[in-house]
Amino acid sequence: VEDVTAPVVACQDITVVLDATGTVTIAGIDVDGGSTDACGIASYDLDIDTFDCSNVGDNIVTLTVTDVNGNTSTCTATVTVEDNTSPVLVCQDFTLELGADGTAILDPSDVIASNDDACGIFASAVDITNFSCADIGAPITVQVFTIDVNGNLATCTAEVTVVDNLAPVITCPADQTVDPGPG
Repeated sequence: VEDVTAPVVACQDITVVLDATGTVTIAGIDVDGGSTDACGIASYDLDIDTFDCSNVGDNIVTLTVTDVNGNTSTCTATVTVEDNTSPVLVCQDFTLELGADGTAILDPSDVIASNDDACGIFASAVDITNFSCADIGAPITVQVFTIDVNGNLATCTAEVTVVDNLAPVITCPADQTVDPGPG
């Protein structure tokens, strides 16, 4: 007796989430939707089993089911890859020196000690950017925001101390001769 009947293959769509390193690996059984074979199934193989940041979104994979006698059948499934991991953001306090005009602009990089994400950083910002003489004194708390390329947000706070280290500039008028007049 010879088994020449291929397995009855069934696929199911799945959603997977990237880990903190930006990768995820699946097995054929993960997309199997209940494949059967009278003599038994030997393996569930995928054409693509490892996903990374470049695969965020829908990906079509092919599942090949092989029975114990070497007969195969295939089906396709959609593997939706998601990145739900927020960036790792560490803030640092910063001393901001005012310019000659009595103002200064805080750049996010001034208060970010480190900013990392497996899939990449899209943008960083602070909630307060413009400072002036009125801000000299007690440190000012700023909120720092970072968003990665897949929309995940991280926040932290930093203390900004505003200082005026420039000596005043005095412009004296030209010498003048004063005539006290008679008397």
